[in-house]
Amino acid sequence: MKNLIWLCWIAGTMVAQDIPFHYTVRVDDPTAEKWHVTLTMQPIPANQSFYIPAWSPGSYRMCHFGKWVDSLVAFDENGLPLKVLRKNWGEWYIMTPSKTTPSNIAKVSYVAHDIPEDSLETLPTTLNEMAADYFFFNGPTMFGYFKDQKTQKYRVTYRLPKDWNVWCSLDSAGASAFEAVSYDELIDSPVIAGGQRIRRYDFDVNQARYVMIVNSETPVAMDSIITISKPIIEYQTNFFGEAPFSRYMFLFNFFTSGKRFGALEHASSSAYYVTPPINQNQIRPGFYSRVIAHEFFHLWNPKRIYSSRLFPFQYQEPIKIQGMWFIEGVTEYYAKLTLVRAGILPPAYLYHEMRTIAQENFKDNLETLSLRAYEVGVAPVIYTKGALVGLFLDIELRDRSQNQKSLDDVVRYCNTAFAHNKKGYDDRQLTQVVKDATGIDVKSFYKKYIAGTNEMPNKDYFKKAGLLYEVHFRPYLGWYLDIDDDSQLFVSSVSGNSTASSLKLQNGDIIRSINRKIVPGDADSVRSFLSDIDKMKVGETIRMTIERDGKSMDLKGPILPGTVPDVILTENPNASPKEIAIRNGILGIQ
Repeated sequence: MKNLIWLCWIAGTMVAQDIPFHYTVRVDDPTAEKWHVTLTMQPIPANQSFYIPAWSPGSYRMCHFGKWVDSLVAFDENGLPLKVLRKNWGEWYIMTPSKTTPSNIAKVSYVAHDIPEDSLETLPTTLNEMAADYFFFNGPTMFGYFKDQKTQKYRVTYRLPKDWNVWCSLDSAGASAFEAVSYDELIDSPVIAGGQRIRRYDFDVNQARYVMIVNSETPVAMDSIITISKPIIEYQTNFFGEAPFSRYMFLFNFFTSGKRFGALEHASSSAYYVTPPINQNQIRPGFYSRVIAHEFFHLWNPKRIYSSRLFPFQYQEPIKIQGMWFIEGVTEYYAKLTLVRAGILPPAYLYHEMRTIAQENFKDNLETLSLRAYEVGVAPVIYTKGALVGLFLDIELRDRSQNQKSLDDVVRYCNTAFAHNKKGYDDRQLTQVVKDATGIDVKSFYKKYIAGTNEMPNKDYFKKAGLLYEVHFRPYLGWYLDIDDDSQLFVSSVSGNSTASSLKLQNGDIIRSINRKIVPGDADSVRSFLSDIDKMKVGETIRMTIERDGKSMDLKGPILPGTVPDVILTENPNASPKEIAIRNGILGIQ
């Protein structure tokens, strides 16, 4: 038996010779909700730490995934155990058994557990999940590293239940095995595995292969998702003039209830937790097409166009960059823009989206929120105001250059100047990046609306793009009327700060006439009578005769506006040729 154990150990070590680091992930019983993970490697000196990442690229919030890892043991090249000291949630110090005899680390084993979805305030695609018939995991929850070994090549082999398959975007290395050129690539490739419930769909766009892996408990209209994804892919790869991969994988987890929703970008894949769409009509105008466009654009920003303070990744340290608005906000702008430029949705979609954001009148400092992403996550306003800032910066550049320069030039410049040279930009000097790309100084814009809290001049910027931004306040009558047993119209309640309260109407007042018209004596006629009152406009005078405590009273006053604005964004029929050119440039109209 000892000889057999020794041969097994040697065989495991020899497998790792061609690839220095070899992970094996074993699932014995999925209902136990845990993975048995073993790292076999070419021996490295002991007395150093092994780490599980504290955060995940694309999410950035500190999660300390090591909290769900335990039972870690280590061995030398002779199969002898080494001492292991757990120093914190994500660090294990592996040391020699004897101070006088040096040792090497050749094998590390541990158990990774399912992370309950309510245990962390983060995207479900950042975590892992195991059920009886499938599992999904994001790399940082599963694979650990030694600090000086992240640039080595890695192989991972899966030992799964019978009839299960496994999918990820890494290069295949045989049955249920994959290879990565580095640790960063290894953990940037999320994994889905399972039995018959998992479906695979392949298609090509511009000679590149795309794979959709679908984990769903109900039927999904995948033909619709593929149909809507193709023009998104085609537009964005044409925009950058490249498809920087040989194969791209979409990992969809569809659940009808009980799950948080979200998506996460990766260098050659993206992962999703969403409700299943029923048909193409549900996909085209809504959530799915925008999210796919957003995650696919992340292939460039920030997976290849990244801040120099983001990379190389330091997985134990908080990420503090002030350009998160550029990563997420500008990407969200281009996601919306993609759907229009690709012909999926009409310009009215973009107008509606930007109108909805603009009417919020955000004054948040996007730099400050960006710097706090590691502790509170990426704030929703970074996506929303960030997208509006992207549009207004685009308009600013077009307006000041007679529509010769745009945000398109900035993004493409970043791709050629930084991504193609595999170097990061300084997110503290983004205004200089814009100037290098366009020759235009946007420091004042940046100081006011990105690093400052100035109110966004919505109307002025939309006008420069040939759009009318109109804010209206609907009439606010603020009364609730009812009919008593004698068919009399009476006031049952009065809201504050309303037309009714300004007229000093009171509960129980009987209304005899409005605007000198007698109130009808039957319910059907009353409804028609009141519909005419609802058509009155803000500022018009309303006259009423009421009866209160047996006495007749005349009331008069203006129709007051409500406090919630009704905002409309439409194309300006009187726009100048320059404004029309800017609008058409944004929409991609030649």
